[in-house]
Amino acid sequence: MSEFLTKNKYILILFFILAIGTKESAIITPALLLLLSVYYKLEQKKIIFPKTLCLFWSAIIFISGIYAYKQYLWQTNGIWVKSNVWIINIISFFRIPLIILDNFIPISFLRQHLTTLSAGFLWLFSVLFILFVLYTFKRLKLIWLSFLWLLIGISPFIFFKTESWWEPLASRYNYLPRFGAILVIATILHYLIINNKSRYIISGLIYFVIITTMAQIYFATIKITSEYDYVYNTGRSLVQAMKKINEINPKKIIVQQDHPFPANTAHIVGVAATITSVNENNIIFLQKNEKINLNNEDVLLYWNHQQKKTNLAFQTQNPFIPIIQNQEI
Repeated sequence: MSEFLTKNKYILILFFILAIGTKESAIITPALLLLLSVYYKLEQKKIIFPKTLCLFWSAIIFISGIYAYKQYLWQTNGIWVKSNVWIINIISFFRIPLIILDNFIPISFLRQHLTTLSAGFLWLFSVLFILFVLYTFKRLKLIWLSFLWLLIGISPFIFFKTESWWEPLASRYNYLPRFGAILVIATILHYLIINNKSRYIISGLIYFVIITTMAQIYFATIKITSEYDYVYNTGRSLVQAMKKINEINPKKIIVQQDHPFPANTAHIVGVAATITSVNENNIIFLQKNEKINLNNEDVLLYWNHQQKKTNLAFQTQNPFIPIIQNQEI
């Protein structure tokens, strides 16, 4: 077995991909395998493509094309696309340098404190950082492979709607891109050590890796101990609210804009579709500061940020009568 793995070392990378692949990232597995295959051929310095290999990749590309087309048909009618949670737009591409930088230096904790101007400066720094690394180590094919891996790894996720254009990827989408960042750092260290470059650069890079790794662990710990609890409580209270709505059986569910995860409405639509009989077209999401008059067959769903609970409100047909019932869930 060890001899087999020694002769076929790239199969280890395949096992790694399959081990960490999620349902969202599974679609890019053929692209990553093709990237590894091209790199392997370049390393051999003999660009030979046997008929069997050409036939194999032709079949992979053909099947992937059919799969991509089917996915397009399925997802166009899916909740993520219909509710504009996943939408292709030009602004999403500006996130790419910041997402790549976040895989080396944790910047996710800054997103709530950035303004358009400061985010612009950070974006410019990330672009210069990427160009500097690519230019300095442009002769190393593994560097190009690593950055291409990063780009392919983040490609399905950059189009998820976010509150701001400078927001990096959620941690659950960063497993595959993180491997590309590891390859970048490992390649640079290997090159500097083998070529006996300045020990100050080598030691400085090692310190940089240690510090950023500790920072990533620290912020990951904060996320695990705070955000996951917040997500759980949010989901639990939302389910209880939908159960109450199902008992009321309203015609419309009107949702205030400042609910948790305001850029993502799909989770509310999904829970409503699963628990209540309210049609998706009758779930209305208010814009910021938008006012609406409820009739006695409507339900207003909003979030009590102080008590961290989902609230239901009911009104009569008379718009001048305030909320006459307020039930906390």
